[in-house]
Amino acid sequence: MASSTLAINQHNTEEELHPLQALGYFICSQAASINTLDYGKNDKTVKLLYSIAHTNLVQLSGEEEEKLEAISNICNSNQIQLQKIKICLEKGDEASKEKALSYVDNTLEYSRRQKRKYCETIETTPIEETPPLVHLNKKRQQSIPVYLNDEHKAELHRFVQRFKSIESGRTNWKKCFQQGHLDSIQAMKHFKTNESLICHH
Repeated sequence: MASSTLAINQHNTEEELHPLQALGYFICSQAASINTLDYGKNDKTVKLLYSIAHTNLVQLSGEEEEKLEAISNICNSNQIQLQKIKICLEKGDEASKEKALSYVDNTLEYSRRQKRKYCETIETTPIEETPPLVHLNKKRQQSIPVYLNDEHKAELHRFVQRFKSIESGRTNWKKCFQQGHLDSIQAMKHFKTNESLICHH
């Protein structure tokens, strides 16, 4: 180390450290914050090291928060599906059994998608994504699971069954969603889009 390099002096808080000195000091001090250092707070290398450490910490904590949120969302979605399956099985008729099997298939596919998303490492070079959607995403809002109490569940079930009995052919969920709001169905107020209604029912 050059003789011009200033040694660490506890009585001089404005010293400029040699980069290797700063690195050694950073590692050995094990201070969680630059503000808790006895000296070297104003050294540019020490500042850089703490900046890098802070960026990495934010990244790691963000990853953990995303994992916890994902686990919570997956559990909630599976809970909703299991409740639907239970209701169908309790009815016991053939149509309800077929519907329960359909819910099972949907749940299995959902679980496979989540496993690919969070667990499997992509080893091949991915195809470049198209530009992010701006205007379309305003219309195509992500459906968020809706949780209803027993009274609202019963109200929604009665309304949907009544709507299906009136309409012929495949259920028009957009029309069902709109009609529910026109009829002031309280349970329908919990849904922001017809997609969220489909996911729930």
